Amino acid sequence: MSDSARPPDFNRPPIVETVLGVQFAPLQAFRSHHYGWLWRELLLGEGWAPVADEKPLPEYAERFDDIHLKLTRPDPAPNALRVRLKLRSPDRTRTIQLQSDKFYYSWAREGKSAPGYAAVRPEFDRLFGAFQGFAASAGLGDVRPNLWEVMYVNQIPAGQLWTEPKDWHRVLPTLFPPTGPGAEGIRFATYQGDWHFEIEPKRGRIHVRVAKMVMNQRPDPVLYIHLTARGQTDDETDWAGGLALGHDSCVRLFCGITSDEAQREWRGQL
Repeated sequence: MSDSARPPDFNRPPIVETVLGVQFAPLQAFRSHHYGWLWRELLLGEGWAPVADEKPLPEYAERFDDIHLKLTRPDPAPNALRVRLKLRSPDRTRTIQLQSDKFYYSWAREGKSAPGYAAVRPEFDRLFGAFQGFAASAGLGDVRPNLWEVMYVNQIPAGQLWTEPKDWHRVLPTLFPPTGPGAEGIRFATYQGDWHFEIEPKRGRIHVRVAKMVMNQRPDPVLYIHLTARGQTDDETDWAGGLALGHDSCVRLFCGITSDEAQREWRGQL
């Protein structure tokens, strides 16, 4: 990692969740009993517990013959199991999500402890490696990655750097102007939208979502900043380098779009 991409030394970082994931060619033989088998063999001993069955996520693609994110089949594997299993760790801070063509591992913030990439990545590698071994031993075939994904969820509560959406330029000056839209008797109330950035040269994209949200765990609204980096991998072993690229690129972009004032606040210098 270059010096410019090194994680900033934030004492009070706004990050609340880190997610790493890999998409792979659908395991067509995957069935419901494989979930129970995998849980019992690999995860039960560590205290992981199933918490929900969710709808499967679509197949993702980041191609550059179109400026937009492409979502293909709504069911990633028509002949395979149509469910996404979610499991949670005993301390409820970590989550695994698994379906016939995806594996995600996430770590949510607990108190002041921020889930950084350096902590999440080794655990992802270990668990994904165990899943690959399980797929081979269970006769599901090789796990052939075709896309990597890195997500960072940030929340900045009202009262920290902003009070109204018109203040968001204090946090994101390149995305919001100091003088927001409006007219006499009409006040800018809120915003929800996305920006899309290319990781040059055509190595992937970062999708940034910004919104004012009220989260379940707090009564006051937060400025929600969600970064998702994705990239294709034609080399089945290059997903590891892709995750590192996604992390470096998200750090570089986050530092590029947030203000010096906000970064001083997160360093504890204000």
